[in-house]
Amino acid sequence: MSVCARCHGSDILMGSTDIYRIYEPGRSREGRTNDLSAYFQQTPLTPGRTFPTVEVYEDGEPKGIGTLFRSLIESECYQQAEIRCFDCHNPHDNKQAAVPGILHPSEASNQYCLGCHQDMTEDVNAHTHHPEGEQGSFCYNCHMPRTLTKIATGMPETTRTHKISSIPNPENSLKFGMAGSPNACNLCHQDESIQWSVDHLQQWFGKQAVITPVKGQLIEHELPSPAREPEPAQQRKPVTMNADEQMAFATRELAARLNIEIHQITPLGLENVTWRSSAIGCPKPGQNYMQSLVPGVLIRLAANGKNYRYHATTQGQPFYCPAELAETPAQGDIYE
Repeated sequence: MSVCARCHGSDILMGSTDIYRIYEPGRSREGRTNDLSAYFQQTPLTPGRTFPTVEVYEDGEPKGIGTLFRSLIESECYQQAEIRCFDCHNPHDNKQAAVPGILHPSEASNQYCLGCHQDMTEDVNAHTHHPEGEQGSFCYNCHMPRTLTKIATGMPETTRTHKISSIPNPENSLKFGMAGSPNACNLCHQDESIQWSVDHLQQWFGKQAVITPVKGQLIEHELPSPAREPEPAQQRKPVTMNADEQMAFATRELAARLNIEIHQITPLGLENVTWRSSAIGCPKPGQNYMQSLVPGVLIRLAANGKNYRYHATTQGQPFYCPAELAETPAQGDIYE
């Protein structure tokens, strides 16, 4: 999942981009398994966020195309089962199916879901309440509706949410409107009212609570104005560190990397430097970087008789740079 997240997990905080940039799939050169899962849910899903590509609906559900990977991470199918991107997508071409037909509402995609939900296998119609072959009989159309927005072609489009555990919740649509909380029922039955959908789901499955998906609490607040803008601090406040914090972070990270105690690491110094490119002094072979000067810091640490380097932007989060990848800064002055 970390391999997919490096490109598709675009709602990470700006302060963590260095970690994504130097990620190596599988095991690193030091033999350490690389895992980015700690950052999968780093950015809060602030209800009503309007920042382009990472928008969030008024009910807290992912909306922008940049939250597609995040929507899967929020899914109970990911959190409680073993669902992975490559179950459905060819890992070398995500537009191609890993299994014929699985990327569309079909018997193949239904069978994938029934692999876990085996209690429904004998009578699928009792769950879907739609005759076999109708749009409502396919898991995709109720549990992966087209609610994510994108403008890849210059025209507004929608694609399927990957929060597969999402159930059609028209009660939230009553609270926020279809623009603030679209539900799968009314996306299909556009000639029917939201209340019509509420009544049918209550008849089929019983009374449902109106829940804020992110916090799992009852929604009590009134519908905000569609024109309301989220506070800039909620949108993209980067992680910033002073020199002492950068040194402390690098020391903790190296201790975890080497599986030793912090007191076994000796700080050798922190140097203010100017990096030669957006690689921050640690270019990976085969990758292109913007050739522009970047103010930053170089941290040197020692442990077990070896020296280690950590690079960062001036107030950014440091990352480990192997000696064989490290390049000489454009200029620097020692800061101890």
